[in-house]
Amino acid sequence: MQKMLFFFIFMITFLYSKSSNISAFLPKIDSFIISIGAEKVNSTIDIFNMKEKEGSNKSSTLGDMEGIDFNFGYKFNNKIYTSLTFNYKKLNYIGTQLINKQLDLYLRYQLYKKDNLAFSIDGGYTINRANDTLINSLEAINNILEDILPEKEIELKEIENQQLLIYHEDDKSVKTIPLKNKTFFKVKNTNDSSFYTRAILSLKKDKWLFNTYLGYKETMIHSEMDSSIFDEDDIDLKKELEKVNFIQERQDSMIFGGVGLNYHFHQWIGEINYQYNYIMRVAHLQNTKSNHIFNLNLTYMATKNIDYYIGAKIMLHQFNGEIPYLYGEYNKGSFHHKYGFANVGVVYKF
Repeated sequence: MQKMLFFFIFMITFLYSKSSNISAFLPKIDSFIISIGAEKVNSTIDIFNMKEKEGSNKSSTLGDMEGIDFNFGYKFNNKIYTSLTFNYKKLNYIGTQLINKQLDLYLRYQLYKKDNLAFSIDGGYTINRANDTLINSLEAINNILEDILPEKEIELKEIENQQLLIYHEDDKSVKTIPLKNKTFFKVKNTNDSSFYTRAILSLKKDKWLFNTYLGYKETMIHSEMDSSIFDEDDIDLKKELEKVNFIQERQDSMIFGGVGLNYHFHQWIGEINYQYNYIMRVAHLQNTKSNHIFNLNLTYMATKNIDYYIGAKIMLHQFNGEIPYLYGEYNKGSFHHKYGFANVGVVYKF
């Protein structure tokens, strides 16, 4: 019954939906716009069973996410509009939880407007920052070991409260190292910062609004990793770890573009928006260099000043191009999954 209810809401959202911030037309009268929203996905809301299809069973919290979104917009005059958004996400992964905080600021300048046609340019800056994350589950640690030492067949096991690191030598012999400490990895000081520009063309006709846009983004990414295995005494293990770069820094570029369609019906506004991301990374990280993102939203204009909205977001690769640090050298296989979540919120205009 719950699945059917969410499916019904989703289908209404698909047909109608929330008005997008990506439009060349600026707000008509209101100078200030404030919106507060919540985001969530779990086994109940996951109406298309994306979690299960991507390897998480119904009872697992793997892939669950909850977040909040706060946006403040201000119209300076008939040509200039600015928007500041803070987003907080808490995502569950194998044996750990990732907390991301994002801040996005852009300034929009309307270059042209005549009748039902408008053209605007955005300039923006985005920061993503993760809380330090402690990883101590065997499954998650083995995934990391496979990423940082890809040429070694290596595995961490625990037998009668003793952790053993087992790997194959170059001569095919097997070596077992009893570890003196409980193994953990810590991902710390992980962040990215981006500058972007975006050109937007919008056309109004009757109750319809069509938006299309094209943009470019440059991103700097930094991440560090620490581990208890650095303190182990085995000489061969220390030699292997010397080959690993535990401080990661790189620069990505991205070209992105999208189209959106809005329909205004009485007190309802609906939207479908599609965006394509093409990411240019260093050679060994190009296995996932694109993303397809769909936003589906429904807005109800309760009064002149207050709107309520409900919606959904679906992407081919989880946050690829939106949280760039997720796609690093030692976690490049962790997030290549289809993903989606629901959102709901309120907009106040004054």
